[in-house]
Amino acid sequence: MAKKKASKKVVQKKTTAKQSERSANQSPGKFKMMSVIMKEMIGQILVEDNASEEARAVALFLANIAWNRAVGISEQKGFVKKQIAEMKPASRNFWQSFVDKNDDKLIGILVKYKYQHYPNDDRYVAGVSIAEDARYKEGGHIRVAYIPKEQWEEYFSLPPMIQTSLVQSRLGVSPD
Repeated sequence: MAKKKASKKVVQKKTTAKQSERSANQSPGKFKMMSVIMKEMIGQILVEDNASEEARAVALFLANIAWNRAVGISEQKGFVKKQIAEMKPASRNFWQSFVDKNDDKLIGILVKYKYQHYPNDDRYVAGVSIAEDARYKEGGHIRVAYIPKEQWEEYFSLPPMIQTSLVQSRLGVSPD
């Protein structure tokens, strides 16, 4: 009888895991870890797992932008191209790591992915980073600072310097 009880617990745990995965996409307040979601999103636009660090950083940045657009918060016009230029992708073949060379199309792919897989997740992604010593191919460590929708008003009412400081502390990044 002890064996039956043990196997029953295993089945129950599997069911619970499936239920929690389902509920993470459907019910507010119970969401998948944002770092896991960002890894999924990066995988939608990178051609290969062993893309350069530059390509992974740009993919993560685009995932951040796409997520926020999907929850209704857009950045200033020209911001994406300016930020990518500041990241200074050095390789001539940089864009070959992506499924498309157009950043707007890549963001479109990611927005669609967010709507399809996480329609009820309305967190605002305030910042993202990849731990310097981690490798995306091995799972890498992505850090995400997000703001739940019920805290948006408070967060956006803060002065930009305080917002930046808050995000840096959540990401474990020291100020410049």
